[in-house]
Amino acid sequence: MDITSRQAAAATSEKKRSVDLNSRSSTTPISSAVANFDLLPDIAFVRLPTVVAVTSLSAATVWRYVLAGRLPQPQKLGPNVTAWKVGELRRAIGAFSAAATVVTAARKVAA
Repeated sequence: MDITSRQAAAATSEKKRSVDLNSRSSTTPISSAVANFDLLPDIAFVRLPTVVAVTSLSAATVWRYVLAGRLPQPQKLGPNVTAWKVGELRRAIGAFSAAATVVTAARKVAA
Protein backbone atom coordinates (compact mmCIF):
# COMPACT_ATOMS: atom_id res chain seq x y z
CA MET A 1 0.00 0.00 0.00
CA ASP A 2 1.53 3.32 -1.00
CA ILE A 3 1.27 6.57 1.01
CA THR A 4 -1.63 7.93 -1.05
CA SER A 5 -3.68 4.78 -0.48
CA ARG A 6 -2.96 4.91 3.25
CA GLN A 7 -4.02 8.55 3.43
CA ALA A 8 -7.23 7.79 1.54
CA ALA A 9 -7.98 4.82 3.81
CA ALA A 10 -7.30 6.92 6.91
CA ALA A 11 -9.52 9.74 5.63
CA THR A 12 -12.35 7.29 4.88
CA SER A 13 -11.96 5.71 8.31
CA GLU A 14 -11.97 9.12 10.02
CA LYS A 15 -15.05 10.23 8.09
CA LYS A 16 -16.91 7.04 9.02
CA ARG A 17 -15.90 7.47 12.67
CA SER A 18 -17.14 11.07 12.81
CA VAL A 19 -20.46 10.08 11.28
CA ASP A 20 -20.85 7.26 13.82
CA LEU A 21 -20.07 9.59 16.74
CA ASN A 22 -22.52 12.24 15.55
CA SER A 23 -25.36 9.82 14.94
CA ARG A 24 -25.63 8.51 18.51
CA SER A 25 -29.16 8.72 19.80
CA SER A 26 -28.30 8.21 23.48
CA THR A 27 -28.34 11.97 24.10
CA THR A 28 -31.96 12.38 22.99
CA PRO A 29 -33.60 11.01 26.17
CA ILE A 30 -31.21 13.01 28.36
CA SER A 31 -31.92 16.33 26.67
CA SER A 32 -35.64 15.59 26.75
CA ALA A 33 -35.58 14.89 30.50
CA VAL A 34 -33.49 17.98 31.12
CA ALA A 35 -35.71 20.15 28.94
CA ASN A 36 -38.81 18.95 30.80
CA PHE A 37 -37.25 18.79 34.28
CA ASP A 38 -39.38 21.69 35.59
CA LEU A 39 -42.52 20.00 34.29
CA LEU A 40 -41.86 16.62 35.91
CA PRO A 41 -43.89 15.77 39.02
CA ASP A 42 -42.00 15.56 42.31
CA ILE A 43 -42.57 11.80 42.46
CA ALA A 44 -40.91 11.18 39.08
CA PHE A 45 -37.49 9.56 38.90
CA VAL A 46 -34.44 10.66 36.90
CA ARG A 47 -31.20 8.78 36.36
CA LEU A 48 -27.59 9.88 36.70
CA PRO A 49 -27.13 11.48 33.23
CA THR A 50 -30.06 13.79 33.92
CA VAL A 51 -28.76 14.66 37.40
CA VAL A 52 -25.37 15.46 35.85
CA ALA A 53 -26.98 17.70 33.22
CA VAL A 54 -29.32 19.49 35.63
CA THR A 55 -26.70 20.14 38.31
CA SER A 56 -23.76 20.78 35.95
CA LEU A 57 -21.68 18.43 38.09
CA SER A 58 -19.64 15.49 36.91
CA ALA A 59 -20.88 11.99 37.70
CA ALA A 60 -18.07 11.53 40.22
CA THR A 61 -18.98 14.79 41.96
CA VAL A 62 -22.65 13.79 42.08
CA TRP A 63 -21.66 10.62 43.95
CA ARG A 64 -19.33 12.60 46.24
CA TYR A 65 -22.18 14.98 47.05
CA VAL A 66 -24.48 12.02 47.78
CA LEU A 67 -21.92 10.58 50.21
CA ALA A 68 -21.49 14.00 51.84
CA GLY A 69 -25.26 14.45 52.17
CA ARG A 70 -25.37 17.47 49.83
CA LEU A 71 -27.53 15.53 47.33
CA PRO A 72 -30.27 13.05 48.26
CA GLN A 73 -29.63 9.33 48.26
CA PRO A 74 -30.84 7.70 45.04
CA GLN A 75 -33.21 4.76 45.11
CA LYS A 76 -32.52 1.37 43.61
CA LEU A 77 -35.37 0.62 41.21
CA GLY A 78 -33.85 -2.64 40.03
CA PRO A 79 -30.56 -4.53 40.01
CA ASN A 80 -29.01 -2.15 37.47
CA VAL A 81 -31.21 0.93 37.86
CA THR A 82 -30.54 3.77 40.30
CA ALA A 83 -32.60 6.95 40.18
CA TRP A 84 -33.33 10.11 42.15
CA LYS A 85 -36.76 11.51 42.99
CA VAL A 86 -37.24 14.81 41.21
CA GLY A 87 -38.75 16.54 44.25
CA GLU A 88 -35.79 15.66 46.48
CA LEU A 89 -33.38 16.74 43.77
CA ARG A 90 -35.19 20.08 43.34
CA ARG A 91 -34.91 20.78 47.07
CA ALA A 92 -31.18 20.01 47.03
CA ILE A 93 -30.64 22.23 43.98
CA GLY A 94 -32.62 24.97 45.71
CA ALA A 95 -30.31 24.67 48.72
CA PHE A 96 -27.29 25.05 46.40
CA SER A 97 -28.85 28.17 44.89
CA ALA A 98 -29.63 29.67 48.28
CA ALA A 99 -26.10 28.99 49.53
CA ALA A 100 -24.61 30.50 46.38
CA THR A 101 -26.76 33.62 46.84
CA VAL A 102 -25.59 34.02 50.46
CA VAL A 103 -21.93 33.60 49.47
CA THR A 104 -22.30 36.11 46.62
CA ALA A 105 -23.98 38.65 48.91
CA ALA A 106 -21.26 38.19 51.54
CA ARG A 107 -18.55 38.78 48.92
CA LYS A 108 -20.26 42.00 47.78
CA VAL A 109 -20.47 43.27 51.37
CA ALA A 110 -16.80 42.41 52.00
CA ALA A 111 -15.68 44.23 48.84
